[in-house]
Amino acid sequence: MKNSFEKKLAVLLAAAMTIGLSACGNSDDNNDDAKDKPTVTTANEAAPENDETTAPEDTSSEAETEPPKELEPEDPPVDEEIKSPVLEKASEFDMGDLNFYDQTCIYKGDSNENIEVYDTKGEKLLGGGVKLVTKLKYTDDVYTFTRFEGDMAYEGLMDSDGNEILSASEHVGTFDSISKRFVKAYIPEGVTTNEDEAIYYVTPNQFSITPGNKDTLYKGTVKIYDLENKKFLENTACNFDPRYTVYGDIISFYDADNNTVYVNADDQVLEFDADFIPTGEDFLIGSKDGKYVLRDHSNNEITTTDYNINYLDHSDYYYTVRDYENSKSGIMSEKGRVIVEPKYDQIYGLSEGYFTYNTGDDSGILKADGTELTPADYHIISEPMPGYFQCRTNDNVSSLVDRNGKVLYTESGDGTLYVIDTPYYLSGGEYYYLIHSTGEFSLKLKNSGTYLGNNLLYVYQDKVVYDLVTGEKLFEGIDRACMAYGRLCIVKDGKVTVYDIK
Repeated sequence: MKNSFEKKLAVLLAAAMTIGLSACGNSDDNNDDAKDKPTVTTANEAAPENDETTAPEDTSSEAETEPPKELEPEDPPVDEEIKSPVLEKASEFDMGDLNFYDQTCIYKGDSNENIEVYDTKGEKLLGGGVKLVTKLKYTDDVYTFTRFEGDMAYEGLMDSDGNEILSASEHVGTFDSISKRFVKAYIPEGVTTNEDEAIYYVTPNQFSITPGNKDTLYKGTVKIYDLENKKFLENTACNFDPRYTVYGDIISFYDADNNTVYVNADDQVLEFDADFIPTGEDFLIGSKDGKYVLRDHSNNEITTTDYNINYLDHSDYYYTVRDYENSKSGIMSEKGRVIVEPKYDQIYGLSEGYFTYNTGDDSGILKADGTELTPADYHIISEPMPGYFQCRTNDNVSSLVDRNGKVLYTESGDGTLYVIDTPYYLSGGEYYYLIHSTGEFSLKLKNSGTYLGNNLLYVYQDKVVYDLVTGEKLFEGIDRACMAYGRLCIVKDGKVTVYDIK
């Protein structure tokens, strides 16, 4: 069951009462995934597990399939470029009594009755009546907006330009993103006191995790909305809150009778051979004649292999292969080629094209072409931001490593490394931020900054915005810097200047 709007509104109203401590970022608070939709908790929201297929049996598929074709050429994803933001002035308006909320939107008001959300031209968003805007996690450019009908709060969908994708008049109570393409829509059909039949609830208590005595529970329908085709998938509808799993253009879930249901983006219910199941973004994986078999989503055979194939975390293009005879793992591409033969104890995904490899209890960083970027000298490895890896030893000492395997900084003495939004270390009471063009922690500050995304750092006390690629000051002597709808907003002398970021 999902907790929704009134909790989010309570957070906004709390922000409205503390305007002097604007949510634009005059502190070093770090955003995490929870802030994308800050007040929502959804049952059945466990992280996707790796798909495990059983060892192949000597069985033949009954489905008619085309014979395997020659494998397509590789087309691997390229590394995300680390570049300076290019700013283009988009608009300007008077600040007046407007405020910024959670680096997401612009609003005015301090109560349920008079809260109003504004766009980046300083005008009422979508003609007025919008109470809150939040960015949908996983998506590039999709936001929810909330309107009231009587006592009911409904959400619609829009892009960063304020173009409506789905009207709030569709009466969706709240949305929850499950992938870049698909979102859950919770559609209330009535109030209930039975928690077992409730699909979501609203609460006046912003710290609520489970329903309380003053909360309102709603029964109704949960189903998937396809952002690409802009339509609901009716065959995903349930009167409970299921855990949907996305395999590219296929969605699976358990129905009320605990049967697995597969629905594609055309809203068709799919039937697969018993021996074949979707895995990752691209494949159906099963067995035939003692081999593991890869098929595409049209059930056409791609290739066969002696290795078991599994989904790889944080990757759409790469998969792990497992040689059970030798208990070793390697990597396969979405084209069906084994590009790293099974020779490691385990392989886990860090991001698209980068992995950890395990030899015994130790780990190192592996690139998709088979290059070992680091030796297996670490205990825990993560990629908190694209292009940089935080590597921690068994002695709890952290290092920052770039995508070429170069160690940029290792903790020593009183230096403590932080890599959440952007890399910096704290030493002697001063902050040293990484400048990407040099690979050096050469931006030395007495005050911590707020990362605005797009390699922009705002230091509230110094009234400066820095370009973290070059270390240059982009703005200084300003009153405030915030983000709204993916744009940079600079406040100075009572004026808001809005910049598109290219």
